[in-house]
This record gives sequence, C-alpha cells and structure tokens, in this order.
Amino acid sequence: MTEFLYLTTVRLIIISFLIAIFPVHAEILKDYRLTNRVILTFSNSEENPDRQLLIQQIKQYPCEYMKRDLVHIDLIKGTDQYNRLSQKFSLPESTSFKLLLLGKDGEIKLSTNRVELNDVFSLIDTMPMRKREMQSEKCSKFSTLSNVLKVSKYINKATDSQEIRPYYQNWRRD
Repeated sequence: MTEFLYLTTVRLIIISFLIAIFPVHAEILKDYRLTNRVILTFSNSEENPDRQLLIQQIKQYPCEYMKRDLVHIDLIKGTDQYNRLSQKFSLPESTSFKLLLLGKDGEIKLSTNRVELNDVFSLIDTMPMRKREMQSEKCSKFSTLSNVLKVSKYINKATDSQEIRPYYQNWRRD
C-alpha cells in the first residue's frame, strides 16, 4: 500500500511539473499545427490602428485569406492569453503592436510591426508547402482558358440548351 501511495505521489508531482512547464495556452497553437498558418497579433488595445487595419484587410480579402489556410489569433494586452503568448515569444513589455506569422510547422515565419496582408500573402506563396498546395488546388474544368475554349466549341454547336449536355459529355471524353 505504501508503494502505491509513493508511486501515486510521484506521478502527481510529475504531472504538476509538466503542467507548469507546458501551460494550457500551448494547446491554442497546437490545435492549428499542420493544418493552418497562424497570424498572431499582439495589440495594446482593441482600438489600435494597426490591429483595426489588419482586421479590415482580412475582411477585404476573405478568399485569399482562406486559400492560404490562415487563422487569426487576436491578443489584447491585459488578457491571460496575451500575457502567456507574449512571454512565450519574448515580446518586450512596451509593444504596442506585433504581428507574428506561424507556418503550418509551428515555426515563426515573420515577425513585424507593419500590417500589410498582401505582404503576408506574398511571403506565404514563396513557401515550399504553399507551392505544393497551389499545384494541387482543384480548379473547375472551366477555369483554364484552353478548357473554356474546348467547352465553348461544343456549346457553340448546340442551338438549344437541352442539346448542350451531349456536347459537354463529348468534351469530357476528349
């Protein structure tokens, strides 16, 4: 019985130690690893103009943002998450705005005080993983000019909308 208590006590001490070393906030970023690129923003207030500009740019380019598998974690000074993550990434206390881009591998790819979402998009597009993603993106058969020309050749032969289906089926066999 004493050995059981001893082992249980040791296990609790080890678990407590691990929780202290790896706080819960690590789970926030861990959820996105290998599936998303993460934009972390650290702002001194919700009214920070750089923060507002980034949010506006994300709303302005939703498709470009989603195509790159981006997630935005918006951290405001004074919150628990801000304190933990600013400590994890060694941000100075006087930071009014900081943008970090984390790759799908969880590594920091960009650290800047400037906000220009197009620059973030351009940087992501140079990454090997993104290049592979762009090559394997599924586009509709009608998206490339050559396919549009092929389909239009068949559609132009059709005089009635009901006649288009056989031409489309022929095009798919070509």
